[in-house]
Amino acid sequence: MRTALRRCGIAIAVSLLPAGLALAHAEIQRCEPAPGASLSAPPAEVRCWFTEELDPKGSALTVTDAAGNPVD
Repeated sequence: MRTALRRCGIAIAVSLLPAGLALAHAEIQRCEPAPGASLSAPPAEVRCWFTEELDPKGSALTVTDAAGNPVD
């Protein structure tokens, strides 16, 4: 009986949690070249697509080499 009440209490508590988190930030859908790609030569450009329009005031993208150093 005590186990059934505990399970019922857990079920009620879980049902009161929000259904999902609203994400307030754009996320990367895909990039060319792909993140983590190993290239024999630097690409002419890097292109990224996001889930929503970016805010230029609060957005930044950094391209790095294998050692983590920024690359122009």
